[in-house]
Amino acid sequence: MNVLCIIPILLIITTPMVYAHPFTEESWPNADESAEVGTTQVWLRYSEEVVLDFSSLKVYDSQGAQIDNRDTAHYTNDRTLVVTTPPLTDGIYTVSSKVLSAVDGHLVPDTILFAVGSSTIDVGLLQQEERELVYMPEAIVRFFGLAGQTILLGAIIGAALVWRTQDKRLIHDHLDLVNRIHHDKFMLIIGISLIAVLASTIMTLVVYTLRLGTFSGDTLLTSFGLTWVARMIVVGILLAAWFVMERRMNERWYAVMLALTMGLLWTSSMIGHGAATGQAAPLILDFIHGLVSAAWIGGLGYICFILYPALLHAKEMGREKMMSILVPRFSTIFVLGVGVVLITGPTLMWFFESDVGVITDSLYGKLIMAKIALASVMVGLGGYLQLTISNAVKRGRVQIFKKMRHTLRTEFALGIILLGVVAVLINGTLPSGEIDGDTTVASDGFRTVKFTENAKFEIELEPYTIGLNGIYVSTTNLDGSPVEGQSGIHIKVSNPEKNIFPFSMELEPTASAANEYSGEAVFGFAGTWVVEVESQREEGGNESVIMNLPIKPDMHGITATITEYDLPQSAKPLYPVYHNDHIWISDPSAPRLWSFDLANHEFESFTFDGGVSLFLDVDHNGNIWFTDAPGGQIGYLQPTVGEFTLIPIPELGPVDLESVITAIRADHNGNIWTAVTTKDAILYYNTQNETFQIFYLERGSFPFALSVGPRGNVWFTASGNGDIGYIQPESGEIKVFAAREPLANPEYLLFDQTGTLWISEHTGTGLVRFDEDTGAFTRVPLGVDGGLPYGTSLDVYGNIWVAQHTADVVVIYDIQAETYRHIPIPTNGSFTQFMTADNDQNIWFVEQQTNKLAKITTTTTPSTEIPPRIVKTPHLLYAEVASPLMAAGILASALFFVKSVQDKRRAEYTFLNDAPVSTNNTSN
Repeated sequence: MNVLCIIPILLIITTPMVYAHPFTEESWPNADESAEVGTTQVWLRYSEEVVLDFSSLKVYDSQGAQIDNRDTAHYTNDRTLVVTTPPLTDGIYTVSSKVLSAVDGHLVPDTILFAVGSSTIDVGLLQQEERELVYMPEAIVRFFGLAGQTILLGAIIGAALVWRTQDKRLIHDHLDLVNRIHHDKFMLIIGISLIAVLASTIMTLVVYTLRLGTFSGDTLLTSFGLTWVARMIVVGILLAAWFVMERRMNERWYAVMLALTMGLLWTSSMIGHGAATGQAAPLILDFIHGLVSAAWIGGLGYICFILYPALLHAKEMGREKMMSILVPRFSTIFVLGVGVVLITGPTLMWFFESDVGVITDSLYGKLIMAKIALASVMVGLGGYLQLTISNAVKRGRVQIFKKMRHTLRTEFALGIILLGVVAVLINGTLPSGEIDGDTTVASDGFRTVKFTENAKFEIELEPYTIGLNGIYVSTTNLDGSPVEGQSGIHIKVSNPEKNIFPFSMELEPTASAANEYSGEAVFGFAGTWVVEVESQREEGGNESVIMNLPIKPDMHGITATITEYDLPQSAKPLYPVYHNDHIWISDPSAPRLWSFDLANHEFESFTFDGGVSLFLDVDHNGNIWFTDAPGGQIGYLQPTVGEFTLIPIPELGPVDLESVITAIRADHNGNIWTAVTTKDAILYYNTQNETFQIFYLERGSFPFALSVGPRGNVWFTASGNGDIGYIQPESGEIKVFAAREPLANPEYLLFDQTGTLWISEHTGTGLVRFDEDTGAFTRVPLGVDGGLPYGTSLDVYGNIWVAQHTADVVVIYDIQAETYRHIPIPTNGSFTQFMTADNDQNIWFVEQQTNKLAKITTTTTPSTEIPPRIVKTPHLLYAEVASPLMAAGILASALFFVKSVQDKRRAEYTFLNDAPVSTNNTSN
């Protein structure tokens, strides 16, 4: 018995007080905003303690090179990791983390993007990665351990507390045979259960090692490792006790086995969700919940595989009466267990999450619902069986032994399935780790979290637009505790680009929220504004953070006015470009270019010796380049002298196909690129030595659109197979990117202010966003029935304007808010295909069928009042739902408990009063 003193000590010293799986709670820098140039460290805080020796943070630049100093360390506590870097420059960086849980041994990977300097991250790309919510290998391994220890506990409780204390006079004629079979079945089930637990425990370490990719003695010195050692010791002692019980069976060994099995269940709670809050109460609740659940399901296993086979060898009437007494007796235990489960289960869940919406939206919550459904069916089957026996006893004709076999086995099978759900729950992610928070920029304002060395700032701006805005700031220490000695919050607002010097103001405490300050911030016009927020301290240095905020009007705060200009003679205007206060327009109906003077609103035409003009571009010398597909040439106009230069393209094979020239682009060096769609070729024309170089693409690519990216690569669309790609001019390397679902006629390319590429799907529903760093394609529908998205252009606010070709509307799309508006074109049948923007960021487009040039002028109305503070709709709290259900369940359990006791007493009174007296009626 002294061995029992060792087990509690082992279990207590290895008890962890941490969350279930280490998901990332906070990081710095984060994806919400750009960090300052020169940043030299990255840190992540996790939901639980992580083991440093088996955890790492790696920082990669946009080229995929690891640039950190490989010095991952704990930061403020064992839940935080930090890694240092050289001073970071403008760009997008990726943090790859892999951390080992100090509690359950899960190795959890995560990836975080952040930007530095003027770079920004496309919020739509942040949710591309799928997180591993359930660790299935661990769940499968854990299932066998759960099933084994559950059946083990049920067998011991059934044999020790029910069978050995039961009056057996009703089967006294065959009692020795029944006892022997009962003992044999009991030892067999105990052995099988222990083997399952042992195999599960060993395989747990195997999976743990495979996750780590290595094994050393140090892995067993982690909290999880010590728990595993304690569990192995308990299993070893149980196996030894099992061998001893084969020879010596008495009450003391039952007590030893029961205590050891309870210790086994305690180790399960130590690496489960019960320790999630860092408090002792949830851990104890988890243990009690697991204990009574195991007694319930394991008790069913005892009846099915030990008691029922043993009673088969008694006389028919004796076993019928005996089972009529034993089932109500077991029912009192089961009903009592259900009552305890109804208290511990909901209470334990309350410690994890109190928001019903978050619970129901998570995979964890759905598994909980499945678990409740299975348990409800089990309770229903048990109630049906109890009612059947009660009615039979009342009639005095008990013939239920054979009928109850299928019901019991079905109920036990459901219990095993329920254990499978529990195994997945134990190895799953809590709702708080699964449900993501809000993004930084939302349609109802701006929200961000900033950190200094010692403080955390939560900052909100509403409505976050030009004009008057409300600003709300709350500060805490890094651990979430209130800041001591804070005397107030001070802000400074400036716009260095426009030489607007900082103006300061003090924020006032907010009456409706503790530790929050509020005030007004005015942004007079669109652009990047600098806001400094300073926490003023009574003692010590102040803490401050700086934000660079791109301010722009709300989509619905923009007024768009369209002005149309008729061309002076019949033409088919197609492609506009802006240069030097003129809009230049191609004309597919004649060998000419049109010029529109923005000052006097007059058109002028320039003719050349050729076929037509199609696509246009302007080089760094101000030359207007064009393509002439029927003439098999490209050329350019020098606007200052009015002279054309025509350049025939080289002959390309196969010669029986006409060379159809589409897009033309000037690169950063002033050299020219053009696509020959029918020949699957892109031509490079060196303007210095006047030579061509040919780049052939995959057959059937049909290159159509071209654009020069921020890094100087020449991007193209392959409309034939729905791909995009680029050519690296210096090396000649061609790289192709294919979407999972081919793009539907990609026919225009546009790079926005952050370097993100936008593709027009001409026969699709809208735009496609492509991020070169991640290779992710994201479709953005624009909601135009019958429209064909084509040419695009950016306005001064960074919005994308999209021509719709066959629909008389243009679309304005807000990249940050991910919203759009339709702007109707006044003239029907416009046939608008391409757009451009002038220096004042007016948007220009041509109406080919109506022979017009049109200008879109945008104006904004600044905000003049602060909107009422947005109060989120209160969520339905878990306690509001669980409390009445718990009360009803407890009341029902109490009533069923009384019913079970009454049924047991009625059966004993009916059948035992006339039974013969036996001197061995409670043996074995």
